[in-house]
Amino acid sequence: MKKWAFLFIISLIILTGCSSKKNINNDIKNGDNCMDNPRLVATYNDRNIYLYCLDVKAIKIDNEEIILEDYLKNNPANIEKVIEALTFEDSLDDGGTLIYSGEVKLVKCNSLIGNKNIYIGNNSNKSLIKLCENS
Repeated sequence: MKKWAFLFIISLIILTGCSSKKNINNDIKNGDNCMDNPRLVATYNDRNIYLYCLDVKAIKIDNEEIILEDYLKNNPANIEKVIEALTFEDSLDDGGTLIYSGEVKLVKCNSLIGNKNIYIGNNSNKSLIKLCENS
């Protein structure tokens, strides 16, 4: 009987995935509840590029998985490739703010108050648009 219990426990451990490998995209925050401040990662063409409540570490660009923060820090012009990898979602009547989505949500501000920043966050993050109005 003890042998069966031991085999059952070992089988259970194996089936539940007792692995130390961690998925780099594992902890997605709900951006609406995020208390973090936008984090400046680069500046490109007089636009500040911020990550906001983003736990997605890597996205695919040109079939290659890249670490988003490093990709933008190393070459801020890469923001163009990030935008190309996303799908245009909407534009706002605030001067021309553009919203893109895909593996992440990107808001390219062009507000009437002069905000030209770019914010990148999780797709569920509805607060990104408000950053264009408040910065």
